[in-house]
Amino acid sequence: MPTLMMLMLLLLAMPAQGANVQVMADNLENPWALAFMPNGGFLVSERIGRLSCYDRQGNKQTLEGLPDIRVRGQGGLLDVITAKDFAQTKRIYFTYSEPVGQLGRTALAVAKLDCGAGMLRDVTKLYAQEEASGSNVHFGSRVVERDNGELLVTIGDRGQRHLAQDPQRSEGKIMLINPKSQKARVWSMGHRNPQGAGLDLEGKLVAGEHGPQGGDEVNRPKDGGNYGWPLVTYGEEYGGGRIGIGDAAEGLEQPMFHWTPSIAPSGLMIYSGKMFPQWRGHLFTGSLKYDYISKLTPQGTNYGEEMRLFEGEYIRIRDIREAPDGSIWFIAEGEGRIYRWAKDN
Repeated sequence: MPTLMMLMLLLLAMPAQGANVQVMADNLENPWALAFMPNGGFLVSERIGRLSCYDRQGNKQTLEGLPDIRVRGQGGLLDVITAKDFAQTKRIYFTYSEPVGQLGRTALAVAKLDCGAGMLRDVTKLYAQEEASGSNVHFGSRVVERDNGELLVTIGDRGQRHLAQDPQRSEGKIMLINPKSQKARVWSMGHRNPQGAGLDLEGKLVAGEHGPQGGDEVNRPKDGGNYGWPLVTYGEEYGGGRIGIGDAAEGLEQPMFHWTPSIAPSGLMIYSGKMFPQWRGHLFTGSLKYDYISKLTPQGTNYGEEMRLFEGEYIRIRDIREAPDGSIWFIAEGEGRIYRWAKDN
């Protein structure tokens, strides 16, 4: 006889088993992010430095007008979102690796979208790191718009872990940017490589980040918070060996959830419950390493009880977003495809 817990898990898994998953775009090269427009269209960024607009019929228009982009390693054209007032302004925000001589730095820009003409207009750089680096890893680069219009941008440690604890540097930080004044400041510090970020149902930031060997984390970064890297971590050096002083210390924030071993989480969404009401408030992120969607159940102020969805069915889940109709879209980077997951009617 199955236990009550087994029956509950089977019941929760049924929406995934009976889901309708369809391809919405393919033949993409390292797709990194997707964003929705109110007319049913969507945008897709490709790390190679290409941004494309799709209408609701799936017709594709590659856009001109992007700034110079340094495509090296993990850097290139990265996140893209539509502004909350997109219907009126046509504004989008995107992050990218900006070339500075032979070096690169994470930058954020705003532009006006003109899909009909295949153009980005009035492209304006809102923020760039003061420091450039020759490193080709740990760009972070997710961007989130708060309800008041301010922007939060995640920046990885660029492979220089000690800088994550230097308040005068931007590496390993989440930056708060005012798009009107273009002023920026550190929101939180002690991050390794946050490649997932979104707002919860109360409008608070939630971020997912890559740990070293083990110790991937979900955090709720607060203004002035220190999330510990590299002083504390649940991970270890590649090949073994302790990092820092342990997994906790006074004055350093603890994650709301951590994966050990690592799953390499990318993209992050807190679901509204619109199409799958039983998942309201649940956290979704993709696993680049193990090729599945991780769903975490809220438990008080933390998350727990991971469910692995579509395990092994799609290659390298890079981004995951909720569409206006409540369907769940995700990027399978290793396949160069965008998928839409909806309730099977």
